Amino acid sequence: MRTIFDYLEHYSEAITALATVVIAIYTVVLAMVSNRQSKLIAAQLRLGREEFIATHRPQLRLGRYYLMKPLAAGERPSMIFVAQNVGHSVAHITEVRSASIVLEIEGRFPKNMGIPSGETLNRRLESGQSEVLPTNGTDPLTEEENEAVNEGKKLLYFVGVVVYLDDVGNRREVGFCRKFNTWTQELGSWPTDYEYEF
Repeated sequence: MRTIFDYLEHYSEAITALATVVIAIYTVVLAMVSNRQSKLIAAQLRLGREEFIATHRPQLRLGRYYLMKPLAAGERPSMIFVAQNVGHSVAHITEVRSASIVLEIEGRFPKNMGIPSGETLNRRLESGQSEVLPTNGTDPLTEEENEAVNEGKKLLYFVGVVVYLDDVGNRREVGFCRKFNTWTQELGSWPTDYEYEF
């Protein structure tokens, strides 16, 4: 009568082959599960990072607007301003687009007024850090425009937008509109749709 040891000895090669197949299948399943788990962990980390940036995002505030030089016929009006990151993470400023426009006292901004291509930048602002940025008016002032603005017969406006990215790469913008006051030589805020942020 054969014992179990006889069967094991007689079929040892088949048992070894079967065990090898089981180990190979187990290894493949383990590799698939590990790969899936690593993808889930990576997605979870990405989601956590995006959520953190959304709640601790950079946020630019613009202020302290100044003319770079006195207005003159034949020259582009230009100004500087300060962008400060009041948010909780890094802001990467990528572009400043701006324009100047001269309007009648009761004049309205043209509908769908485009802001020309601006200056491409690569500025990094940590939380709490600020940077002085320039604008570039569109066209030089004509003799008539310069005289009318300096006499208070027409108004000079600066409009623009600062484009910046957060660490995840989300594009954000903040826009401004400033009216030049002939008498004080200051640039004051003006309530329009050009003052915005998102």
